[in-house]
Amino acid sequence: MITVTVKHHFSAGHRIPGLPGPGGKCTNLHGHTFGVEWTFRTDSVLVEGIEFAAVKKVLRDWVNTNLDHGYILGVDDTVVISFLEELGSKHFFFNDPPTTETIASEIATATMVLLPNDDLVSVLVTEGPHNEARWSK
Repeated sequence: MITVTVKHHFSAGHRIPGLPGPGGKCTNLHGHTFGVEWTFRTDSVLVEGIEFAAVKKVLRDWVNTNLDHGYILGVDDTVVISFLEELGSKHFFFNDPPTTETIASEIATATMVLLPNDDLVSVLVTEGPHNEARWSK
């Protein structure tokens, strides 16, 4: 078995309403440069296994279209959603609050839809240089 990892980054704003304690500052609109790493499993050393350029194009295009330089929000954040829609600002909805954990899970779900024939093992999302969340199969 061989694992292959492709990487990308994007900048996005988000907020996490209702966080108590030290995390409470994240209820404010703010942004991060997020990193994302997708790791796939393959049994082949040939291009038919995982072809870097093809995988990177599909995944980077999805991230750039949906997340990069936009706002990531939970569907319940209706006040901010209305405000962003009124401004015509780019935004993307998740069913849950847009924590780093949720972002990793949602990117993994999108990846499995986009690349159903590739064996996704994990998605790592970094939030700045100090925090990260990993979705694993």
